[in-house]
Amino acid sequence: FWVQEAMAGVPPAMAVFLSTFLPVAGMSMIVRVVLALGTDAVFASSAGFQEVLLVSGAVSILLGAAMALRQVSVRGALGWLTISQSGFWVLSLVTPSEKSIVALLFGVVLHSLAALGGVL
Repeated sequence: FWVQEAMAGVPPAMAVFLSTFLPVAGMSMIVRVVLALGTDAVFASSAGFQEVLLVSGAVSILLGAAMALRQVSVRGALGWLTISQSGFWVLSLVTPSEKSIVALLFGVVLHSLAALGGVL
């Protein structure tokens, strides 16, 4: 949750970096691990893993959206919206399949393009 504070006080070029590169790198790493281990291995190893994903994704969506509404700067709002969007990406991993991985990557790329246009 440090992203919103960091984005509010940096130049626009760094705000673009924080709102695009870091989420892409993080979600790419998660997708790579899930694909390397296989979705069955990841979710069979822990019975409560899907519930953790559901709760963390929902909290991220709700908290990020609520705090984005309170922001006065565009970059601060973009930081909270990045947190909110990451919740949607996490929710796409609750039911792991090829389509959910494609949807996750599509969402990350779409968010990155929107962040580029919103900050610059």
